[in-house]
Amino acid sequence: MPIFIIYDSEKVWKKAYTNFKDALEAVDIVIDEVNACAKKDGFYEVEEDRPAKMEEQISQKEAEKDSMGGVMVAWNELNKIGIFIMELTY
Repeated sequence: MPIFIIYDSEKVWKKAYTNFKDALEAVDIVIDEVNACAKKDGFYEVEEDRPAKMEEQISQKEAEKDSMGGVMVAWNELNKIGIFIMELTY
């Protein structure tokens, strides 16, 4: 049974998921929160200028993998952080 973890350049996130879709939804929630805070702080006004964005190509099988085997699913321009999901099997 696979499990999916989320990590970025600063940490491995605390929760693991049983499928890629649930992990992706968790990242999407964080991206929305980052953008809401940035908008509140006046960092941007136009939606196209959001500092954090989900990657357009987020299919687990099609996306390029990093050196650890994770798929980049989002980018946070404020902190220059890529967010990745990696499948682990046991």
